Amino acid sequence: MDHGTRLKLFDAVRAGQGSFLETILWRLTGDRELFVEALQESLLQIWRHVEKLEGHGARAYICRIAQSAVANAWRKRAPSTVEHADDRADPGARPDEQASTRELTTIVRRAISELPEQQSRAITMRYLEQKDYDVMAREMDCSEATLRSHVSKALAALRVVLVAADRDGREV
Repeated sequence: MDHGTRLKLFDAVRAGQGSFLETILWRLTGDRELFVEALQESLLQIWRHVEKLEGHGARAYICRIAQSAVANAWRKRAPSTVEHADDRADPGARPDEQASTRELTTIVRRAISELPEQQSRAITMRYLEQKDYDVMAREMDCSEATLRSHVSKALAALRVVLVAADRDGREV
């Protein structure tokens, strides 16, 4: 496909599906920085696969692109290992900022430990150990779709905990 045709298709997809994409990304992230990062990744993937976005399946394909972009954004933000999660705190931060970071880490760890076992294990493997779904599926002896469901439910539960902590006046 030549560049001019690709550009016309991309502009048409962006004009027709742009607000849909933004809505999905915002609902999945709820965070401005993650949203921007996921939007950039999504637009890049739409550019790369614009020829597949014609017809009835375009929204489903865009939804999948958005989900992958959000997962990549979260993965980039997550610490590389569980043991070193506290080492990411800024040593030059004020004591109150360091305390807030430790408190947030404690809240998240407690919330993960209170999740159902499969969800807890799935979210830990995905975001803290940064494993791919195919590896997780083999280790947990279930399908990738089941794992995605566990991760999605766990993220929703963690979001509720963090919103409640924010409402209680704890810095989140």
